[in-house]
Amino acid sequence: MTTTSTTLDEPKPPKAPRDKAKYRSALSWSVAMVGGQQFLTAAVAFLLAAILGPDAFGTVAMASVYILFMQMLLQQAIPAIVQRKDLDPEHLDSAFWLVMGFTLVITAVSVALAGPWAAANRTPDLQPIIIALSLQVPLQGLVVVQEALLRRHMDFRSLAIRSLVAAAAGGVIGLVLAFMDAGSWALVGQQLGNSIIGAAVLWKVSDWRPHLRFSKAHAKDLAGFSLGAALASLAAFVNVRSDALLIGLFFGAYAVGLYRLASRFTEIFVDFLSRSMQQVAFPELSRLQGDPVAFARRERDIMKQASLMTLPALGILAGCADQLLRLFGPEWAPASHALQLLCIVAGVRALSLISSASLQAIGRPHVLATLSWIAAALSAGALVAAGLLLRDASISDQVVAMAASRAVVYVVVITPAYLYVIDRYCLLPVRRMLSAVGGPALVGLAAAGTGYLWTSTGIDESWPPLVAVIVA
Repeated sequence: MTTTSTTLDEPKPPKAPRDKAKYRSALSWSVAMVGGQQFLTAAVAFLLAAILGPDAFGTVAMASVYILFMQMLLQQAIPAIVQRKDLDPEHLDSAFWLVMGFTLVITAVSVALAGPWAAANRTPDLQPIIIALSLQVPLQGLVVVQEALLRRHMDFRSLAIRSLVAAAAGGVIGLVLAFMDAGSWALVGQQLGNSIIGAAVLWKVSDWRPHLRFSKAHAKDLAGFSLGAALASLAAFVNVRSDALLIGLFFGAYAVGLYRLASRFTEIFVDFLSRSMQQVAFPELSRLQGDPVAFARRERDIMKQASLMTLPALGILAGCADQLLRLFGPEWAPASHALQLLCIVAGVRALSLISSASLQAIGRPHVLATLSWIAAALSAGALVAAGLLLRDASISDQVVAMAASRAVVYVVVITPAYLYVIDRYCLLPVRRMLSAVGGPALVGLAAAGTGYLWTSTGIDESWPPLVAVIVA
């Protein structure tokens, strides 16, 4: 972290209440954006899961992971634009044309590899689905710079409008196709509709337009930070998404469907409550990168807010896991224990998202990348070990073992590693971090324990929603 000295002749910058008001407004819109998007897409996904069943749901989940990897690579221009202090118009134009050129390459690669990937997963239906979903890649490339500028200026209101309109439109398309017996293509239609409408709305709400110019020097300015951010994001992607990939390779689409529904529940909470804060924390902390004391104080405040919003909610989710999955039908029951274990993983992920924003804000993406790759390698290794050991086990045991291997890695390795790195680079002592998250963590454990006690009484057998109400 760089520091600046203030002489007697230099007046200290006055406190700006407008900055705090802007932060609160940005956070409110970020929560509305992520929460609304998650509610709409998850509600549709859950309805489609109940209609289509684990097989179709798992097939599209396997294809989606493949496409999400491609899209993740495009997103790496965003952190460089948000974090950079001095930004010229040439930076933006160069970033846009570089991204669009990259989209053409990876879209072609995606289409070419669709067949081999489908064969590797022993699922022929994957190939046409991957080819169709590949259209999301150029659509994402069209809006990368506009999205980065809106995040830089903390204009989450415009981003929220885009996300909510796109999610609603995609949901309608998906449900219509499902009732027309389109099968897996209902989920494909939902995702493509979301991407197309989202790109159109973002071009409407953003006033930035690309010019026909490209500067190697300005592209190089962004490339250094983007490379570190890309390595970190790639590791995070492998860490978070390798489970679906490896489960598909070891156990097939049915197991992927069970696991993905369970993980989808936890992702809703993490995205809604913590990722929405991460999106605002990154530009907010970037503004304070020259003041280590203010940076550490603000980081602790944000981490405390994130833990208060996330950990108790995850405890409630763990306590209600059995009852929630029963609502989808008996075929989803094997995922209940996996959901409880994934709540532990989600709690660690929620706080690591804030830590990731901190490391990027102080210009340490390569430290984040190193930490993320270590975590990804250990996590993938644990998943492979579980997959090899449980090839002949029941579907329930396979799904639970995958979730358990991930929980062990997150608790034993990832948590201590993040604590050390934030203490070392962000000047926030472990003791102060733990004091910020300790209370909410205990509340979450109490909620999970309450759910377990009520489930053990057998009351939930007659009316499962009762336990969910009591735990909440």
